[in-house]
Amino acid sequence: MGRRPARLSDVLVAGAVAGVVSGIPSTLDAFRRGIPFSASTAAAGTLLGKPTVARGVLAHAAVSVWWAAVLARVLPSQHRIAAGALGGAASPHSISA
Repeated sequence: MGRRPARLSDVLVAGAVAGVVSGIPSTLDAFRRGIPFSASTAAAGTLLGKPTVARGVLAHAAVSVWWAAVLARVLPSQHRIAAGALGGAASPHSISA
């Protein structure tokens, strides 16, 4: 049976889901520490220069979609959702310090 390539729409949906889910730990940490929720988003903006919320959102979206595309390319076509969830959970950016 041939391997079905991931469609762009699949990658974008997976990236959006990953972006939201992977933001939960830093949001919870901000809540626990009593700092503004936007602080962790702005911190991601340092990947693109200054720590701003807009740059943070763009950086976070780019990283999430990039990894969604990588995982869509390398994961087996069967059980792709389960394998993607495991791959995302094991990725370095999903580990909170």
